[in-house]
Order: sequence, then C-alpha cells, then structure tokens
Amino acid sequence: MGNRGQLHDIGVPFALSLAVAVVVCGCGGGGGGGSDNPPPTITNALAQTPQGFSFEGGVVTIQADVTDSDGVAEVTARVTRPDGTQDPTLVTIGLTQGATYSGTYDAPLNPRGDGQAETYLVVVSATDSKGAVSHSGSFSFEVPAETIPQPPPF
Repeated sequence: MGNRGQLHDIGVPFALSLAVAVVVCGCGGGGGGGSDNPPPTITNALAQTPQGFSFEGGVVTIQADVTDSDGVAEVTARVTRPDGTQDPTLVTIGLTQGATYSGTYDAPLNPRGDGQAETYLVVVSATDSKGAVSHSGSFSFEVPAETIPQPPPF
C-alpha cells in the first residue's frame, strides 16, 4: 500500500503537467483547424416552365444566382421525380449573366389519367474554387394533368 501512495503523489503533478501541456498545445495560430472558406451563396433559385407547358412535359429552365468570394467552380441541380426517386443525371447549370446560372431539364410527360399534376422537386448545389459546397432549399415545378374535354350534356 505504501507504493500506491507514492504513485498517487507522483501522478497528480504529472496529470496537472499533462493537462497544462494539452491546453497550451491546443491553442493554435488559427491555421488548419477550422474552415475559413465559407460556401457559395445561392439565391433566387427557381424553375420556369414555358407558357403553354402541358401534360406532354418539355423543357424546364432551372436558374439561380450564385456568388462566392473565391469564385464559383460548379453549379448543378438535382431533380427528384414525383415518385420520390432522383433523376440519375445532374442538371449542369452554366453562368449566363452576372451571377445568374441557368440550365434546362427535360420533364417527361405526365402519364396520370386521374387529372392530377405531377410535382418535381429541385435542389441547386454550388461548389466554390476551394471545394466548399452549398445547397439551395428545395423548390418545385409541375407537369400539369392532361385536360380531358367533358362530353357535351344530353
């Protein structure tokens, strides 16, 4: 039991020295520990369907304003279908003017025969030149239902 007291007496100063060393060594000069690269800012993300867009589907324009102090390297959009599956192809969105990026998605025809529109969800992602990534909130567009004329009344 005498040895146990000796270890305890030696252990406390050692433990305090170790704690001080960890605290002192843990204080850094700010380099390498955290991320000093904020991700791109995505605003005004939307999907536009052309006038006369019908149940047959067609080209939907996806656009967003993207800015980043390091430069924007890539902007894409992921489309989720009405059944909840993601389209396997990312929509490439290119710079069109100022900070506005734009691309197109070919929406398929609405196969439903029940008069219901099909809603697609879209999320835009942007990557800056240093690898930081951000995502827009989701937004949607609809492929309308086929309009079936009513038979005339008798």
